[in-house]
Parts: sequence; structure tokens; C-alpha cells
Amino acid sequence: PLAGSRCQLCLNQVQKSDRLHHIYEVHLAADDLFKCAECNFASGCSLEQVANHMKVQHARGEGEVLSRVEELSWKISQFETACYSPNSNRLSRQCNTAFIIKNFCTAFSRACKGCGDDKRIDRSRMKEHIWKHHLPTLPFCCAYCAENRFELRAIRDHVAKYHKSETPIDPPYTDKSEEMKEEMIQQFIRCFGD
Repeated sequence: PLAGSRCQLCLNQVQKSDRLHHIYEVHLAADDLFKCAECNFASGCSLEQVANHMKVQHARGEGEVLSRVEELSWKISQFETACYSPNSNRLSRQCNTAFIIKNFCTAFSRACKGCGDDKRIDRSRMKEHIWKHHLPTLPFCCAYCAENRFELRAIRDHVAKYHKSETPIDPPYTDKSEEMKEEMIQQFIRCFGD
């Protein structure tokens, strides 16, 4: 059971009845979660907004709203656990969880200005692109060797697979996400900012 009224990712107060809306609006980064079946009108968080649009603009009902909720159900479920589970370990979440991409980039996808090519990158992958292509190191670094990863889960898997027989080091990895956060944000703005 999910509990609490504070999101564990961004630390905002969230009413119990608004938990899903909060995930959709703040963390999911899907501008077209709900979409009009008649035109390009869409919302990243409000079925009601799109249903109202369809009623006013197209004289259609809520049943006609296109939804990506089922398609993204696994990701939504992960956010429910990360945001609201009282037992969730904040260190197990992807780096810079409180960094809200929509504050810097409103486009659903965009080519990286730093790379100088036309390949578009989905907003949900932009932060990963910055870490992997424009910063000197990834945020999670193995304490046993020079290996580093973008996600904490991946560095934990690496340690378990390759260093399980070695003398334990506590912690078995370092997390540079907070110390490099400002550099990451500035690089993000240069590459993808509005």
C-alpha cells in the first residue's frame, strides 16, 4: 500500500487523490498522455481537459479521448513506488530525480544542439544523453574499478556480478549526481533548452 503525502522524488506535498495527476504532470514527461482523436490537442496530465476540448470543439464525448496510460503503465507504476512508497530507498532512483525537464525544454523531442546533427531525442532520454555524451563521467561510479553507469541499479548490478568475491567496500559505489547537478543542468540548457 502506498502512503504519505509528500512525493519522495521532488519533495512536493501531494494530496492522496492527486497522486497520479502529480506523476503525470511532474515526472512522466509525456506531453501527449491524453490526446484528442480529432486534432493535435493533447495534455500530459489531464483527461478532463482533453475531454472538455473534444466536447466544446468537436461535440464528442470523453470516450473518444486517446490515452497512453496503458502503454506507459509500467513506467507509471515505477513512479508510484518511487514517489510514494514509505520504504523506497531514495538512492535507488535514477540520478537527479528532482530535475524537472519541462522547466527547461517544452518540446516532446528535439535534436541536440551540442552534437550538431539532426537526430531527435525524446524528452524522456535527454538527461541520459547529456550524462553519456556531454559530461566527463556518469553519475554512479564503481568503488572497485573504473566502471561507471547512468543508473544506480546498473552500477549495483555491476558490483554484484563482477566484485562479489572481493573484500566489501562501503559504499560499493559513489554517487556524483548531486555534485554535478548544476553542471548537468547548464549542459542540458545548452543542448536542449527552449
